Amino acid sequence: MLTLPAFRNFPAGKLHVIANGIPPRAEPLAALGAGGVPALPQGLVAFMRRRPTLLAIGRLSAEKGFALLVESFARARGPECDWQLLVVGEGRERPALQAQIAALDLQEAVQLGGYVEGADRLLGYAAGFVMSSFTEGMPLALLEALQWSTPIIATRVGAIPELLAERTDARLIPPRDGPALTAALQALVSAPVACQVSASPDTTYTVAEMAEAYLRLYAAIT
Repeated sequence: MLTLPAFRNFPAGKLHVIANGIPPRAEPLAALGAGGVPALPQGLVAFMRRRPTLLAIGRLSAEKGFALLVESFARARGPECDWQLLVVGEGRERPALQAQIAALDLQEAVQLGGYVEGADRLLGYAAGFVMSSFTEGMPLALLEALQWSTPIIATRVGAIPELLAERTDARLIPPRDGPALTAALQALVSAPVACQVSASPDTTYTVAEMAEAYLRLYAAIT
């Protein structure tokens, strides 16, 4: 984390990195229900249930690498492959991505799902989670994927290598590397069961741990 460009001009002794944390999976799910948040869109659920589906969640902006993901997914699909890709999120790249999907004749296999509140619920239907970002810090969507025990493909940026260091169900690739992303997608598609068997829920990056870290730091500087 300390190698991120935003930190380069700060003295090392003045920097303290506190990892993001998220609540146990059951808590936000209960809060969504209590808050009257609608159920997941039935069209997206039906799409994911139709065939094994890779899920990507994030803002539709260039740094998320979704154009490279769509291109790599097209290359990874063989004539026998019936896997799908769902990208959930909104942003200025939507028209370009929609045009790219049409140009690659992927309308039946790739869907842009738009913004979905509580989108991590879709991880319960996903055969794999893909984070193709060119830059990240400690992404909450990835922490959620770990909680859902979903096989993961992610780029080696920000804190992602640290997050996935002990994960046997995760594949790390360089950012902006289309061939590496294609190969990782092909590997996941060809051996999904092995990945899922090795997955286990992640409980490391919790809200409680994050709060304790902040309290320790506040105590040290006051």
